[in-house]
Amino acid sequence: MLYVFVVAFAVNDVKLRNVALNKPSWQVSTWKDKFGEHPANLANDGYRQTRVEVTEKSCAVAMKSTNPWWVVDLEKPTLVASVQLTNRNSYGSSLALSL
Repeated sequence: MLYVFVVAFAVNDVKLRNVALNKPSWQVSTWKDKFGEHPANLANDGYRQTRVEVTEKSCAVAMKSTNPWWVVDLEKPTLVASVQLTNRNSYGSSLALSL
């Protein structure tokens, strides 16, 4: 499961904002289960729930892969200040990583 939050500085604006929010995104594959599909756009839709068991609207989930990937198109050149990734561990809690 993946949730992505990308922050960047705007010109003349020192405020950080999620520049990946609702931008086009893709992943290696899409997992489908009893809750439905978990496509790439669920990683950057602004909803931070990582437990599929709690709600149908959750994070992006891909099929098991040796070389998994997820990508977002920011649609214009952007100076990125930080990238935050959240991944669900096997016990259902979230693991966060900031780059």
